[in-house]
Order: sequence, then C-alpha cells, then structure tokens
Amino acid sequence: MNRIATYINRYIDGVAYSSPDILSAHATDRSVLKYHPRIVAFPHNTKDISRLLRFSFQLSKKGIELPVTPQGAMRSKTGSSLGSGLVVSTQKLDRILELDTRQRLVRVQPGVTYRTLRNALLCQGLDLPLVADDSETIGGIIARGARGSINSESLDIAEIVQKLEFVMYDGTVVESNEINLTKLKKQKHLKPSEKKLYEQLAKLLRSMPDKADAHDHRGYYGIAGQSLKKFNIAKLLCGSEGTLGVISEVILRCEALYEEPEYVAILCRNNAKLTQTAELLKKLQFSDVTCYDAEFFNAKASTGKDSAFFRSAPDDAFLLTATVKDDAKRQRRRKLKKLRKQLPKDLKLIRSTEVGAEEFSVLPAKLSAYFNDDAAVRHLPLADDVYIPPAQQKHFLDGVNYLSESKHLSLAVLAKLDHNLFTIRPTFNVASASDRQRMIDFLRNYVELIDGVGGSPCGNASEGRFLALFTNSHRDASRLQFDTEIKQIFDPTGLLNPDLKQSADAKSTLRHFRTSHDTGLSSID
Repeated sequence: MNRIATYINRYIDGVAYSSPDILSAHATDRSVLKYHPRIVAFPHNTKDISRLLRFSFQLSKKGIELPVTPQGAMRSKTGSSLGSGLVVSTQKLDRILELDTRQRLVRVQPGVTYRTLRNALLCQGLDLPLVADDSETIGGIIARGARGSINSESLDIAEIVQKLEFVMYDGTVVESNEINLTKLKKQKHLKPSEKKLYEQLAKLLRSMPDKADAHDHRGYYGIAGQSLKKFNIAKLLCGSEGTLGVISEVILRCEALYEEPEYVAILCRNNAKLTQTAELLKKLQFSDVTCYDAEFFNAKASTGKDSAFFRSAPDDAFLLTATVKDDAKRQRRRKLKKLRKQLPKDLKLIRSTEVGAEEFSVLPAKLSAYFNDDAAVRHLPLADDVYIPPAQQKHFLDGVNYLSESKHLSLAVLAKLDHNLFTIRPTFNVASASDRQRMIDFLRNYVELIDGVGGSPCGNASEGRFLALFTNSHRDASRLQFDTEIKQIFDPTGLLNPDLKQSADAKSTLRHFRTSHDTGLSSID
C-alpha cells in the first residue's frame, strides 16, 4: 500500500487501496475508455467523503494534484465514472435510510442499486420507474441525468429528486433547499463556502443564456428554468456527472404501485407505421411504449431465442409493446377498445392474455442474447437513448437506414417511445485500429443526423468524457462558456472529475481508448 493510501486510512472509517488488482477492477466502465486510478477509496459515511475531498483540496494547495472521481457501479457509457487520481467508490454507501409511505418519499445513500431500491419499494406498495439498468446506483442515475416517470408522466430525474446532500470540492457538506438568492444575507445557517457558492451563482444567473431544450442533457442543463427567487441547487447536481460535487444522500419521490399491468404488442412493418402507431398509443395514454427492431428476433439462429410474437418478419419491421397500467379495470377495457377501433386493419394486436405476460417480461433477455452474441465484436453502447422529437422520428429512422447502408453497419433500433429515446448499437472491434477509426467516423455522422432533426445525443444521460468529443462542436459557444463558469464556481481547483463535458479534450481522452474486449463492455446485465 502506498503512502497516500496509508495516510487516508488513518482518517476515514472506510478503507483506501492502491493494490494493482483493485485499481485494475476500477479502471473500466461500459465505455470504450480505460483509466487506471492511483487510489480507490470506499467511504462508509458522509464524513468520510468530506475528509477525502478535503485531503485532495489540501494537496492541491501544495501543488500536488489528486483529482477526485465519484464512482458507483461503473455503468457509465461515456467514461464519466473513470479517473486517474482518487476514485471515491460509493459501493459501501448502500443503505435505504428512511421510507415514508404516506408521502411516498424514500431517503437513500448513493450506492444503493436501482434493483435493490425498487424491490424494497415494491414490498411497500410503491414504485420508482426510471430509464435505468437494474445494476446502476442511485447516485450514478442522478449524476448522469436519467429520465423517469411518475404516474405515467415522463419526467427528468431532477423533478423526482426532492432533496439532496452533496460534498463540495473543499469537503464542505451542503444540503439542498429551495433558496431565495436575493436574500442571502438573511440565510444565517449557510457555511462560508456554501454562502460564497450561492453568491457567485446569483451573479451568474443574471447573465444566463436563453433557456435550453429541456430534453437536451448536455452541460449543466439543471440550471435552466431556475430563478433568483426560487433556486434549487439539487437540480444543478442532476446530470453533473460528479464534476460539481459528490452526492452523499438523496430523497426521492415515488409513485403508488399499480395492479399487475396488461401488455400489448403490435408488429409494424415500416418506419411510417411505427411512428403512427406509437403516437396512437401515447395519445391513448398507454405506458412503457417500447420499440424492438425485428432484427433482434430474426437473429434467433445465433442467439437461440425464439419470438412468441411472430416466426419471422422483414428486417425493417418493428415490434411495438406497451403497458396498460390503470388500476380501474373499466378504464383499461376502455383504452383497449379504443385501440382496437383506431388501429389500422393491417396491424395485429397481441395481448398478454393471449401469449402470456412472461413473453413480455423476457424481452430484455432476448436483447441481452443479441447484444452479446459474439466474442470478437461488440454492440457498443456509444450513444444510447438519444432524444428525437416525435415529429422528426420517421426522418431520423430513415437517416439511420441510410447510415446503415452507407457505413455497412447493422443498426438495429431499440426505442423507449413514451420518452422519445432511441438507441442503436453498431458492432465494432476495439482491438482493431481501423475499426476504432470507423467508430469515430460513425459517431461524427450519427451526431450530425441527430442534430439535423432537432434532437439531442444526450436524452437520458449527459455527455461525459467520450461523447462530449462529438457533441461540443454542435453546442452554442455562449452556452459552453456559461457551463465553464458554473464549473469554476463549484470547483475552482479543477479537481472534481476533470476533462468531462465542456472540458473534454480529444487528445487526452483518445489516449485512453481501449484496445481489448475485457470487463465492462457488456451491453445489458
């Protein structure tokens, strides 16, 4: 154990490591990047996080840089959970601290996984539907700026977070509250660092650029819509990817659990039919409207997974599934009756009462088999969950078809249409220099396509370290400068997860490009 790790261990209840095997285990996430940290620390409480950040800050005053990177379950697809300095893992901060079933609120530590939290809530008649993987931590989900829903209404995670506690660059612990920035002198409870932070933010807010698109999660989008009289710092931490502070506790809003839902499936034979049918389902207030490319099921020869919905379908067809969640059975019947009446005659409606609800629940397993069917090449999660406006979705899908043909790539589409989020997973071999160049060329063209239809490459996660290389050139210069000023206010030392978002540097980032398919690239657990 090196001297820094030994010193840290004297002052925290948790433990810090510098052994090569542990450092290697925390060097990769789901991105195509690899960063070897110097130290990995596992804090046990907020006090530990505060001491770790204060230690890094004190070193910086002596001219020694030890940047801090918060890390949860290492599920980031953009390299935002990787760092070459001190990695602060939240794996031991995995407790559900408090549950208020009456107000439908839950207080948790950031290391609790989505699967653990949701299972606990389900036992109490509550739910928290997020667009997230089961193995992701709550801290990671908030830090990347995920989307979710409450009572079937699509929401940003910032609208689900009720309160948040985080640790600043110098170790100061801040608890988020809605605050009037014009009356800071009356806020006697604020600590000096905290008060200075709010004073600088108040000054910056007066020069804020035009309001950003609410569906665009690039930069520090959480500041949009905030005012001097009603400012909530928690919203700014959502999507910040650990560049503004380290989250230590959070209170989330939940929804009442619905009765066992009913599922429907519809086979759509082209892009036009898909977008028309999806709009009908959303108009009738169906939930969990999801699109699966027929290619996922036509690959059954290699994956061994058959489809109960059809034997075979054209490769340009899609399976559209949705959920009827209404508690009132009369309301469910009314929705289904309207759907049957308005659905075009050439489209077949399949209900879970006909094929069994389990056929719908195993769809993620079919996807996993497809995405991980080859050891040599991988369906890489390069830009998952891009936001496309409903009116432009057909044009986007046509553009994806063109990219597929021109780049000679298989671009099967997966979409969460109630959130208007689209995912494609092209196959590349990161061990091949030519494939790595093809990957960069593809991403450049793909981001141009998304920007051309008025969408955002960051619909369910911020841009992080890797994707930022392709998205920053499409952002307004004043907005980039504004984000830089926010970062400077929160982190004047530049030690909190540097080289992310607007600060991403191509030369530095691409130097950490993976050249082998080792741990962390699995697409779906």
